[in-house]
Amino acid sequence: MRIAALLFMLVLIGLGGARAEQPVPVRIGEHPGFGRIVFDFDSPVQVQMERDGTQVTFHVATTRPIGPIPGRPRNV
Repeated sequence: MRIAALLFMLVLIGLGGARAEQPVPVRIGEHPGFGRIVFDFDSPVQVQMERDGTQVTFHVATTRPIGPIPGRPRNV
């Protein structure tokens, strides 16, 4: 039982030292005739795009959380 408790404490200490990653900042821009969403990654990431009619989906290869989108962008 003591060994299990010691292992549990070591795991907690290890997890406590882990730094939570900050979310990727997101900005929006509205311009005449188009809008945009910008994801401010601090390093290059791989992106794959899928298109289905008028809907476009981007798959981003990252483990970082994506921050909230500020507002509701139009013309995107």
